[in-house]
Amino acid sequence: MSVPAVESGMRSAFRPRDGEGRTRRSESKFGSGGNASGSRRLVLDNASPIRKVSGRGYELPDGVVKKQWDRKPATFSEALQTRLTVMKEELKDAPVIERMRRDAKAEGGNADSFPQLWKSFLLESGLWSISKGGVPFEGLAVKGRAEGASVMDDLRNAFRAQGQRGLDNRIKYAFYGHITGARFTDSELANQQAVADLRYPSEWYPATRALQRVIHLHVGPTNSGKTYHALKRLEEAEKGVYAGPLRLLAHEVYTRMNARGKICALVTGEERRVPEAVKDAEGYLTSCTVEMVPLNMHLDVAVIDEIQMIGSNDRGWAWTQALLGVKAKEVHLCGEERTVPLIREIAASLGEKLVIHHYKRLSPLQIADQSLNGNLKDLRKGDCIVSFSVIGIHALRKQIERDTGRKVAIVYGSLPPETRAAQARLFNDPENDYDFLVASDAVGMGLNLAIKRIIFEASNKWDGSARRTLSIADIKQIAGRAGRYRTAAQATQKADEPLSAVKGDPAPSISEPENVGIVTTLENFDFPVVRSAMSSEAEPILSAGIAPPSPVLERFSSYFPPGTPFSYILTRLHELCMMHKRFHLCALKDHVWLADLIEPIEGLTVVDRNIICACPASQTDAEMWKSLMPAFARIIASQTGGNIADIPELPLEVLEEEASPNREYLKSLETLHKGVVAYLWLSFRFAGIFNTRALANHVKDMVEQKIEEVLDKFSFTEAQRRKIAEVRQKQVHRDEVLAAQSAIEDEVVDPAAEDSDGQMTSGLDTSEGHGAIFGDGDVVQNVPDNTDDRLVSEEDIEVEAPEELDILADDDSTASKLGGASTEDAERPPPTSPTAAKHRDVPLEKLLSEAMALGDSESVPLPAAGVNR
Repeated sequence: MSVPAVESGMRSAFRPRDGEGRTRRSESKFGSGGNASGSRRLVLDNASPIRKVSGRGYELPDGVVKKQWDRKPATFSEALQTRLTVMKEELKDAPVIERMRRDAKAEGGNADSFPQLWKSFLLESGLWSISKGGVPFEGLAVKGRAEGASVMDDLRNAFRAQGQRGLDNRIKYAFYGHITGARFTDSELANQQAVADLRYPSEWYPATRALQRVIHLHVGPTNSGKTYHALKRLEEAEKGVYAGPLRLLAHEVYTRMNARGKICALVTGEERRVPEAVKDAEGYLTSCTVEMVPLNMHLDVAVIDEIQMIGSNDRGWAWTQALLGVKAKEVHLCGEERTVPLIREIAASLGEKLVIHHYKRLSPLQIADQSLNGNLKDLRKGDCIVSFSVIGIHALRKQIERDTGRKVAIVYGSLPPETRAAQARLFNDPENDYDFLVASDAVGMGLNLAIKRIIFEASNKWDGSARRTLSIADIKQIAGRAGRYRTAAQATQKADEPLSAVKGDPAPSISEPENVGIVTTLENFDFPVVRSAMSSEAEPILSAGIAPPSPVLERFSSYFPPGTPFSYILTRLHELCMMHKRFHLCALKDHVWLADLIEPIEGLTVVDRNIICACPASQTDAEMWKSLMPAFARIIASQTGGNIADIPELPLEVLEEEASPNREYLKSLETLHKGVVAYLWLSFRFAGIFNTRALANHVKDMVEQKIEEVLDKFSFTEAQRRKIAEVRQKQVHRDEVLAAQSAIEDEVVDPAAEDSDGQMTSGLDTSEGHGAIFGDGDVVQNVPDNTDDRLVSEEDIEVEAPEELDILADDDSTASKLGGASTEDAERPPPTSPTAAKHRDVPLEKLLSEAMALGDSESVPLPAAGVNR
């Protein structure tokens, strides 16, 4: 096994010239639009609308802006004026204002002081003039200008990073600070600052620090064998844990372990499976998602997979918690080479031995000469098309089967485990007619799939709030699944396949013919993005994510007066916290929004609110959560009414509707599914309150059955697919323009070049040696390189991006969108469990009464994650 040298990340392509402008950090406390160092890699290619003009930087050709960007987004000033009006109406009835009204009334004062409070807030923060349609800071005193400038910059940064949602959150935070912060004494402020000291997260796990662990870091590209050694060691352990990024990987390891006679439990956020043999076993293994790593169990071996996600801005805290807190004699980390400097630094700070194992890819990987140019008839046996939406996966399957006359398997995270395994077996078997695979980006995390060629359907994806271009790390990880070292025939001939095959990783000792992996795209305009990423290096991971533990949050909240909004406490802690440079604070995501939803509910402790705010809920389904999340909170506060059938805010009536192949019905099913998943998630945190878990699982199976039935009929017409491709092409070109502009702002800024709205303007550096200059007539191509690896976020991919659903809605023919099943569908495995299929036509009332009789099965309780004593 060769040991390549550890390489540092590439330098930024954009550097300011000596003496010109000043640099500005691209990453703020609201999140980063680029990588941790602020660099963006711009690569020239003939597919882009941006062209270099000698001596004048870069510009768009005539007509491009008019044709492709007619709908300009609102400026910051316009958005701020609009949102101030909206927030005024929302905040006037906030619980903290109601409390102030009650207190004022009891004291005989003005019971309706909100108008005065709002006006004083606008004046002191420098927002009064802009709320009236003027320019910022106009007419303010000198003191007001200084204070206002700080608030204005804060709001502008939030708007740039998170759009309207970020702006709303920061307006609320500023207002709550105005009415709450004035009541803080100097000693309270000092105490808040002291509690917010998060520089030494290793001290949060004192029991683990008492151990002398050995950390093994296995690094290398995909298909290099790095997972083989880690899982091999886990198989030999009496007590151990596997922690993966996805439920599907945790389920695969759980299944393989038990099949090989190893007693193994499954633990995810919404599911627990504990074999009966655990009761009598002296030791057993656990397969879990990384958030659920048990921190109060003494273990022999812990395997933490995809360690590069420790740098994620959303989920990185879970990898850091597992690394710092798991009480195992051996900790095996598997991931990318770029994690080495950070892990070496963390291990040294812990005083623990670090052993680094380097691996090289065992089969070649190369980029194709060209894309498929949208022609699905050019597919070859062993091809995998990667799509980034559930509708896209099903529609592509139907169209490929229609165009080629051959069968297609599908794999994505939210498929029931049994169905997913059956589909994988069909694709891996060379003796049947399932020649192609359509899968989500979950394949990038490694599944046992015999893929010869990876084909990207798109180079960008919808992440729930915006469409973003895939990062270099995303593209390389997905592409790396091509050319698995062992062929499908060789894999199926092995009756005793090792556990490491779960991730498609071979044993390095196996001598087999070379299997070259190929990478390409479906459309021409995506090909330059993927080709550039494949020849680029991702930036090193500079810091590990952390999140304040519950005890810190409890102590911090004790320094605030009663009635202080919990969202303000959360944001205040994130704002005040001090951290070592090797760590970063993970984003709050939807925590602030959820905190405001449940703020009116009385009787909740700080711990209760913190748990509820971590519940899997997104603003994409805001209408349901506005009523359902407060209902969940009331149940927790009163400790009654936890029967899922007794929660009117949960839209169970959708199950009584006749299955309809349209997007409205599909959306209602998906929304219900998210509500049931949240119920299951809460049932493991408040087990005595949400006490109908068996019924909830039954309902979840029913919803998944109906979703699969609808999706199985979904297909694009060729015209619709081409329309969607045109939309994506425009988005790719738009992103190139925005990336070029952002690179200018992030790297070279002239203080004198600010416009009247405070926006920064500049020209692209065209001096000799500039990283993006390749000659006249070349074009700029954007490949973002960020360390916030959001390849998958617990498999919660959206059904489809809004603009693509609009295209489908424009088609008057429902039959063309949701056509009948293909002739091959009769041979396809059932999409979900026999239980759900059996009851899919049973009236809801009867079904619920029958399911209630099932009861909740008793299981051996597993130690809760997050405790380390």
